[in-house]
Amino acid sequence: SEKEPWEVDYEIDLLLLNRGKEKSKKKLLNASFHHDATSRGYYKFLPFADLMDITKGYIDGDKVTVEARIRVEKINGIRKRTVFDFTQPTEGMNNVVLKIGDHRLHVSKDLLAIHSPVFAATFFGNFKEKNENEIELHDIVYEDFVNLLNVIYPSSIEITAFNVIAILKLADRFEIKSVLDRIVTYFVGTKKFTTAKKIQVAEKYRLYQLMDFCIKSLTNVYQIKDFKATSEYGTFSQATKA
Repeated sequence: SEKEPWEVDYEIDLLLLNRGKEKSKKKLLNASFHHDATSRGYYKFLPFADLMDITKGYIDGDKVTVEARIRVEKINGIRKRTVFDFTQPTEGMNNVVLKIGDHRLHVSKDLLAIHSPVFAATFFGNFKEKNENEIELHDIVYEDFVNLLNVIYPSSIEITAFNVIAILKLADRFEIKSVLDRIVTYFVGTKKFTTAKKIQVAEKYRLYQLMDFCIKSLTNVYQIKDFKATSEYGTFSQATKA
């Protein structure tokens, strides 16, 4: 965007495959791509007529194969995301180990307690875990919990259609409101899930703001009819159906 200008200098090695391998066409390009660029492609690479001419050997049926190897030379205006390796202790930042199966994660009690009343009670309440240096967590998928940590920590990974349900399940279990709020924002803005699926998730995890948004989005009789015909509709409570 204009508010956040960025530029990437890169080298790209293009190979347009030909049925006769010795006729495959190569091109090495050096260029820059920036935030307000509008151009696409490289018009001098090969005449389009030659590309489409079956006798030239580049097109095979309805397919053309291009290999591209890209090497980034320089980046301006894009900050690298902070990456945390929870498998290794960091001096001054970690004071407890969470054990999930055979994996051990080095984390901060204080940071987790700020976000989660469940962790606050575990670390600082009247539980035996209060004075333990290693605490085992059960019924948790290791990779999903690492994703949850990366949402809480400054690495702040993106919530996507692929990880949102797993992160939501853990955020609900540990009552992490900041993550639940981000998940609601994600569902409100995404088109990866149907309205019926969003309402199903909202009902299961008591995401009332999301529920209200979804119900208000059903603005005509056709949308309501389609909504009632979904497989999810049969799973809703009477209160939601009303």
